[in-house]
Parts: sequence; C-alpha cells; structure tokens
Amino acid sequence: MTDQYFSVPYRLPINVIVMPEATPIPDQQQLIDEIPEPFRLASEVSTLDQGTVRALRNMGDVADEISNFLELQARKINVIMGYLLSMQDDPDLRHHTVSFGASEFCYTSAQPLVAGRLIQVKIFLHDEAAAVFAYAEVISCDQDADSHLIGAKFVTLREEDHEMLIRATLHVQSKLLKQRAEQRKGDNG
Repeated sequence: MTDQYFSVPYRLPINVIVMPEATPIPDQQQLIDEIPEPFRLASEVSTLDQGTVRALRNMGDVADEISNFLELQARKINVIMGYLLSMQDDPDLRHHTVSFGASEFCYTSAQPLVAGRLIQVKIFLHDEAAAVFAYAEVISCDQDADSHLIGAKFVTLREEDHEMLIRATLHVQSKLLKQRAEQRKGDNG
C-alpha cells in the first residue's frame, strides 16, 4: 500500500497484536485465510447495501417506499452485525485510535514499538457496522505524557476493506465538518 490518503482525528476501538520480530508481511491470500468470519460477513452485507442503494436511485419516485422499507431492514441487520463484530473485540488487545485513514492510523499504547515492526490489527467501525482486519507496519513511536503514540501504515489490506476505510473516513470528516459549522453558527448566533 503506497497510496497516501488523508486521516481524520477520531477515536475508534482497535485490537493490536504485535507480531514476532522478522515475521514476513503476509500476502493477500494469507490475510484472507485469517480474516474472522464475522468480518467477511459484515463486508459482504455492506457491499450488498451499496448495490441496493444504487439500484433504487435508478427507479425514481416509485422507489421511495421500497427504499424506506429496505433502509429499516438494513438498520436491523446493522444492529446484529454490530453485535457479532463486538464479540471479536478482545479487551486485552484493545487500544484506541487518535486518527485513522485509508492508508495509516495512529493509536495510543502503554508499550513503545520500534519502527518497522509488523502488527496485526482489527479496526472496529461502529458507525458503519463493519470491521477491518489487516496488517500494518509501525512507522513512528512518540512518547506522549504517560503513553506512546504509535503511527502505523497498512501493508496488507483487502481492497473492499480499503474502500470501506475510505467511506468511513469521509463519513467522519463530514460529521466533523457539520459539528464545526454548527459550533460556528452557535458562536455567531
């Protein structure tokens, strides 16, 4: 993954496993073989939802009631998916991001890590009822008060998960911009 994408400041729960030194970077097939089944299921549901929305947009006004019904069904499925994914979140491995994007993320840790170290990561995107399983390489480690700020870039990531991270980043950015606009409006009003 060499493309650079913007990051947004946002707190997400993640699970991090530090891989033993000299662990080779897994290829796509190894990654796919390791992805937990609920992650695959959530990704497939998300992809199906995207296709349904596109198809309904082409139907015009007739699609409004169908769209409302399908949106309600999608919310029900998202609640179930959120629960299934939360079962994959291991409290012993949990950290929180300070920022994230489609190419890298930063998180806080009590333990320092050396640049170049491989980590396995699960990123839980609650707003999207999705999660991402990937491998990343530590690119920085800075002391921050009583913890360490770890910067990591993705090195093995499925394309559909990459697209999901792009959508999630845009969604968070939109939410942050809306909050800022409302705050400015409140300050001026």
